[in-house]
This record gives sequence, C-alpha cells and structure tokens, in this order.
Amino acid sequence: MTYYPRLPEEVAEGIRKRAEIAAVLRWRVPPQSAYGIPWGPDVREHEEERRFVERFIDNAVASAQLNHSLAGRFGHLIEPTIRPLGYDWKMGIGLIGAFAAREVFVSTLAITYAAGDGENTADLSTAMRADTYPDGRPVWTTPVALSLLVWFVLAMQCMSTLAIVRRETGGWRWPIFMLAYMNGLAYVVSLGVYHLAMWV
Repeated sequence: MTYYPRLPEEVAEGIRKRAEIAAVLRWRVPPQSAYGIPWGPDVREHEEERRFVERFIDNAVASAQLNHSLAGRFGHLIEPTIRPLGYDWKMGIGLIGAFAAREVFVSTLAITYAAGDGENTADLSTAMRADTYPDGRPVWTTPVALSLLVWFVLAMQCMSTLAIVRRETGGWRWPIFMLAYMNGLAYVVSLGVYHLAMWV
C-alpha cells in the first residue's frame, strides 16, 4: 500500500529538481550537485555534500511517493476519523504502516516527513517539531503523544497475529472480533486521554 500506485516519473523528476535547488539554497552546498550537474575537478572535496544532496533528494521523492500511494490516500481519507484523537493524515499513514509491525510507525513517519528511513531519529525529531497546521499550531503536542502511546498499548496493530489467530481458530470470527474490539477500545481510551490531557 505504501509503494503503489507509483509516482509518475515526470512528477518524480520535478521533485528531484526542486529538492536539489532547495538543498543548494537552504544549506549552501556547492551547486555541483548529485543531480544532473557535473562536479568540479576535485570530486573528493565535495563528496560529503554530494552524499547529503543525494540523500535529501531521495527522501523528498520517497515522501512524495508515500503521499501518492494507496496508504497516503487512505491516510487522507481517515483523517476526519482520527482527528478527534489529535492525529493528522501523516499519523494516519503511520498507523496504516504499523499494521505490518508496530515499529514500522517510526520509519513510515520518517518517510512521510522526508527524514530518511527512521535510522537518523534526529532528522525525524526536527521535522516533527517543525510541523504545524496552517493556523500555526504545532501538530505534535504532549496530548497527541500520550494519545498515541495509549493507542499502541491497546490497539490490534499486527497483521501476523491476526493471521495466526485465523489459522488457530479456523475462521475469521475471532480475528475480526479482536480487530474491532481492541481498536475500538484503543480509540475510546485514546480519545479520553487526549481530551483529558488537553484540559489539563
């Protein structure tokens, strides 16, 4: 769901060009970039900058791909449902990715925020702190974090567990019950925690 449909190549090409320009302007890296422009005579002198620009461009394309994918579209679709919990569409994509395994939430957020693959948590943390709604309010707050923690404690977020329960019980009744009951409970408790934390 995070990889299909693929981003059209001409769109990806435009994103690469804009990301290169952004890297050159924002971080003042030499304009002999990783994308399309030949390097000067001493390539080794700018090797670190070249790798940085390549990473920056790759992250921008990966983020756009995720937004264009089925998971990205579904994240936007479920945003009205998860908005009462304090979550936005990016967190929705993370929750969808987390059905593969809970820890995938972090790497999915890293891709959504164009902060790499989640290995460098400093980049992701910086991007999350800088994320705001159009009116200037921060997206990530203490109530949101508490609500998410409660969600992951209570929710059924593991497809392999559902598959095992299906195999062991020989039907879909118990897996569907688990999915509905545990996610319903997680939603209600997370909602209460979010609003209580907002009130406090």
